Amino acid sequence: MDAKYRKWCAGQQNLPLFAQDWWLDAVCGWENWHVITASSGDFDLALPVYAVKIKGIRRLVQPPWTQYHYLCDLNGQLSNIKDAYQRNTIIKDFLASFPSTPIVEINLNPQFQDGLGFQWAGFHLQTRYSMMIEVHQKEMLFDGYSKNLRRNIKAAQRLYTVEPSSDSSLLYQIIQETLVRKKAGVQPEQEVIYRMLEALLKRKQGRFFVAREADRSVAGGVLVAWDHAYTYYIIGGQQSQKGKPSPHSILMHTFISESLEAGRTFDFCGSMIPGVARFFSSFGAKPRSFLQVSKYSGPGRLKKMKQSIRQERRD
Repeated sequence: MDAKYRKWCAGQQNLPLFAQDWWLDAVCGWENWHVITASSGDFDLALPVYAVKIKGIRRLVQPPWTQYHYLCDLNGQLSNIKDAYQRNTIIKDFLASFPSTPIVEINLNPQFQDGLGFQWAGFHLQTRYSMMIEVHQKEMLFDGYSKNLRRNIKAAQRLYTVEPSSDSSLLYQIIQETLVRKKAGVQPEQEVIYRMLEALLKRKQGRFFVAREADRSVAGGVLVAWDHAYTYYIIGGQQSQKGKPSPHSILMHTFISESLEAGRTFDFCGSMIPGVARFFSSFGAKPRSFLQVSKYSGPGRLKKMKQSIRQERRD
C-alpha cells in the first residue's frame, strides 16, 4: 500500500475509523485496497479505494462493513480554501488521476456535502441517508424511543444478560444464521469477520456484545466500532425469537447509551430500506444525508443500463 498514506495515518490523532489504514487492511485485505493520490502546487490529496472484480468487471466500491469514503487532505491546505469554486476545481483536477474503471460506486462521508467537483469530473451524484442519534439526545434518550420499543427493552432486560465477547467464531455464526434465515442470498467472509473483530479489540475501538438467556444460550449479538466522534453500528443478528422480546433492542440500547455518554453520535450506517429505517427511527434516530458518487464506462455502462431496464420493469 501507499507508504505515504500509512505514515500520514500514523500521525493523525482524530482520523475517522473508515479512513484508517488498519481498518482497510482488516476489511479489504491489505492487497485489495490502494490509495489514489495527486499533488498539485500546495495541495496533496488522497482517496483510499477498494478494488474488486465481479463477473469479470473491475469495480471500485465500498469496502465490506464500511459506510463511507474519505477524501483526505494530507497537508491540510484544501480545508483552508473558502471559495467553493476554487475548492471544487482542485477536487476535479485531483479526480483526473482516477484510474479508468468500468464501475465506480462510493459513498462520501456526511461532512462532505459539496459534490460539484465530482460532478464536474463526470460522476453522477445521488443523495442517500443514514439514521443517527445525536449526543444532545442523551438526556431524553429512553423517552425518545417508541412505546413498543420501550416495552420490548424492559421485557428483554428481564430475560437476557448482556455481556461482552471476543469470540469471532460466535460473531460469524450469528451473522451467518441471520442471513440464512432472512434468505439474503449472500454469505459473509469468515476471514474478514475474524480480522475485523481482532483489529477493533486490539485497538480498543470496538466491542462485540451478546445477549444470553438464563441457560447461557446466545439469543443475539451486535458489533459496533468507533472513532473520536461517532459510534458505528457494523452488524448484528439474532436467533428466531418467536413470542420473546427481541435481544437486538436491548443490545442496541446498551451501545447507544454508551456512545452518547462518551460524547459520540451513534450512526446506524443506514438504511433507506423502509422496514429497517422504521426500526432505527423507533430509537429516535433522524436521517442525515450523504452523497453517493458513481461513474460507469465501457462494460460498466452497459451493465448499468441493463440494471435500469430491469428496475423499470419491476416498477
